[in-house]
Amino acid sequence: MKINSKFLKVSIASLAVVTGFGVTPALAELSEVGPTSPETGNFPQWYKDSTGLKLDLCLAGSIDRLEPPNYCLTEPPDQNNLPSVDNFDPAASNFPDEAFWWTAEALITANNGRALLVLATEAAFANEEVIDGDQMVFNRTRIRVQGLGLVANRRYRVTYPYGVKVLTATQRDPRKPAEINLTEDFGCVVTPTAECNFADVLVPTGNRGRTQNLIGRPWLVWDPAVAPAAPAGYVGDPNVDHRITGSPTGNNFFRIEELNTDGTVRRLVGQTNLFSVSGKLSAP
Repeated sequence: MKINSKFLKVSIASLAVVTGFGVTPALAELSEVGPTSPETGNFPQWYKDSTGLKLDLCLAGSIDRLEPPNYCLTEPPDQNNLPSVDNFDPAASNFPDEAFWWTAEALITANNGRALLVLATEAAFANEEVIDGDQMVFNRTRIRVQGLGLVANRRYRVTYPYGVKVLTATQRDPRKPAEINLTEDFGCVVTPTAECNFADVLVPTGNRGRTQNLIGRPWLVWDPAVAPAAPAGYVGDPNVDHRITGSPTGNNFFRIEELNTDGTVRRLVGQTNLFSVSGKLSAP
């Protein structure tokens, strides 16, 4: 499954934590942030996870020169010039409106329904306008389930590499199937008086301590024990579904279970251990 960056899109209005009931362990978070650079849109050049794995901001084309295949999800609009971000005019910038240090996505499909898990350490701009000073960085967890026999107001247990969440299905439109829609973002936002502090994405908790920022504890990578190996210089190929390793909970899979009122399992909705992963290794 090729990862689709449209599911990762963010605006300043959506950079807020929306939570269900979560059960997650206390673990070390992302550990270090690198310097900014004009060639990375004045975003940090790299972040380092809890194991010391250091990943560069992954931009195709004028930086990575990979065509095809493309192991990064985004690229500057003008491949003949270096990336840049203008102070005032988005049209004068040569930078995508989003980019990623790391992503992992899993998809379950059955019976005309789908469940999508999106995990990312992401760079974006306030209001999606590529303007210097509007840079934002955040870790994202997104769970979207549509169809798959979901029943409105019934609870579902979602197990994924960074923990377990118990979420309630809703049905806003009686003409459409019940669904689950959760997004959690941890990081920094731009305000009228302050630019983003790129170290905010390292903070271990959010929502006044009620939720945990688990991404990067450590990042997930392709399982080296399963062929094929990840491309040289990368932790995976987002164009290829592959088994992963690195879950701090040991849950290197994405699973959804429907629960009875007493918390026991009524049925297995779906499960997969295949992920599309992107991330570019930083030079030593």
